[in-house]
Amino acid sequence: MGYEGFLFIFQALLVQEVNFTGDEPLLRPDWFEFATHLRKIGITSKKITNGIALTNEVIKQTIDADIAGIGVSLDGLEESHDHIRDSPGLFRHVTMGIENLSKAKIPITVLTTVNTLNISELPSIYEHLLSLGVKRW
Repeated sequence: MGYEGFLFIFQALLVQEVNFTGDEPLLRPDWFEFATHLRKIGITSKKITNGIALTNEVIKQTIDADIAGIGVSLDGLEESHDHIRDSPGLFRHVTMGIENLSKAKIPITVLTTVNTLNISELPSIYEHLLSLGVKRW
């Protein structure tokens, strides 16, 4: 079923909000079109991202689609986040994305999965997020 079928079902069920999540929703080529159609029928949408696809173009599309907010995963400081996500450089990429979202005044919630690798970093993660303008963690 294409997203058009979901739009009909969502309206019939009086859905008020849709959250794009799971794996990396920003990699789905039609997320922007789907979110735009949701907004046109009065349904709010939000996204949760691991940050890998958080580019300036995606931020522009987020504004254009009137996304109500973005959840961004950040699972530690640089070394532990990159290790946990098995992606060298991802921490810096995510940090830059959070800065750009903040500058664009898009509501951000940072999501952290606490584990033995990052639990001692929580106070430093908190300070880092404050320095980026994050208000929800």
